[in-house]
Amino acid sequence: MLGGAVISRHLHKHLPNAKTVRYYSDVVPGSWPAFLGQMEVALATDAARRLASDAACQAFELLCEGCAAF
Repeated sequence: MLGGAVISRHLHKHLPNAKTVRYYSDVVPGSWPAFLGQMEVALATDAARRLASDAACQAFELLCEGCAAF
């Protein structure tokens, strides 16, 4: 089985959030179900954060377009 540090290096290539990767580098290799469950939560949280950020940016752009029309 791969150790947590190896998994962490692999995930670092795919996840922009370095804090998440450092956190999961401490995972015990024998705890795969817990590890995978935690990764799902982390990825879902990251996706929700990105969606919220995108929505906020779009709302701001619409507001700016509305102000520019006046």
